[in-house]
Amino acid sequence: MENKKCTDINILSYFASLRHDSERKCPYCGCTHTVLYGKYNGKQRYICKSCKKTFNDFTNTPIARTHFPDKWESFIRCTLKGLSLKAAAKEIGVSYVTLFYWRHKLLSALKMVKQNKMQGKFELYNFI
Repeated sequence: MENKKCTDINILSYFASLRHDSERKCPYCGCTHTVLYGKYNGKQRYICKSCKKTFNDFTNTPIARTHFPDKWESFIRCTLKGLSLKAAAKEIGVSYVTLFYWRHKLLSALKMVKQNKMQGKFELYNFI
């Protein structure tokens, strides 16, 4: 993925790969004791042996609980092109209101990514 432009990224594959880059962890408790738990609407489900909660590859991502996960890639391309929500809605084939909520999910996720990069202890030394 390093050599690809943002517009070339397959968003669904990217979010799925985030969950599998290292050990599969429960998004609720962080435990690594998870097992396959069937499929729902074609998406693989997992269950955590520790907290007994189920999840899929898109849990805790902007795509979670959206009805058109296959259209997110087009939405992000339209966003990167600078299209308005109305123009993007017409191009993608979903309602303006749907894209309004998606935009807020995307911005919220980007905000969290930015915050996560700056966690932990920092020390600053100033030499005069």
